[in-house]
Amino acid sequence: MYNSILYGNGLTLAVLSTIKENFSNEFIRYLNCDDFILEFIHAEPHKRIYRDFLKYFIINKETEKVHSETREIIKRNYEKISSYGFERWVSKYLFSSNTGYKKIKEYVYFLYNYWFYIVSDSIIKKAIPKEIINNIGNNILKILEDNAKIFTTNFDTIMDDILNPSHIHGKFQIPLNNFNDIIAFHINDKEFEYKYLFGANGFEKMYRLNRINNNGKTNYDIDFFYEDTLDLGSLLIYGLSFGRTEFISEEFLALYPEHRANKLINTVDGHILYKLSIKYDVKKLKKITIAYFSNFDKDNYQDLFKNTNLENIVEYKHCEELIKF
Repeated sequence: MYNSILYGNGLTLAVLSTIKENFSNEFIRYLNCDDFILEFIHAEPHKRIYRDFLKYFIINKETEKVHSETREIIKRNYEKISSYGFERWVSKYLFSSNTGYKKIKEYVYFLYNYWFYIVSDSIIKKAIPKEIINNIGNNILKILEDNAKIFTTNFDTIMDDILNPSHIHGKFQIPLNNFNDIIAFHINDKEFEYKYLFGANGFEKMYRLNRINNNGKTNYDIDFFYEDTLDLGSLLIYGLSFGRTEFISEEFLALYPEHRANKLINTVDGHILYKLSIKYDVKKLKKITIAYFSNFDKDNYQDLFKNTNLENIVEYKHCEELIKF
């Protein structure tokens, strides 16, 4: 039994896969975000997927140009998006110095929320998917202590009704009525923070979370990072890859190898590792169990925790040992 759990996109993918095996309707193909994006970027203006998206915007010659240019950028990058995954592609390109990509950041943020809004409204709310989600959620609760602390890095709210997790990176806006719905607060006249956190690496995310924490934490449940008395006890990590950031190239690391061991800057969620390390030092974390899907995943996790103060408290269990789908 675990005192706390932190789950990520790996759990969402497993849940969506289970739904797809047991339920079907005209929108079921959208459960795969890559398939949704592919259909979106090639859709004719009269197609519902694109027509409904345009309703969120004031359409004139200028905005039509932005829509056209942005879809062309996504088309050119679709293979990379499919290869990296949408969030890793965003971390690699939308936070770079490439001004061409910076111009489409708001568009891509909104498009991702739009995808989940369709999935939520057209699939997740249906009776069979809800039953599947509740069954999986109850199986998760069975391996947790009473009053266990439940955290997620996910933006989606698929498991919220049953698990009521704290969304430490924010969450999608549901329902989605207009573009301003995804804005958490304005930084200045030209910049604003979003209600969910794309980020290049752990350092960049930590900087932005500090800013979010200082501005009212709109849409974020971030006691995981800022509540000193929070005791994680025995923690289960499920479906969180801690993948290497695409923002820092191998060429850079070859030139500056001293940064290779810096998990804060060269992993997507290095800020979480940093916080876990602190929790262990102050005796607010006793043990970590990592759920792995394949031996390749396990090797990556072992490399991640090697030579850290957490290495000796980490154990590994195959995901099938832990949660039934």
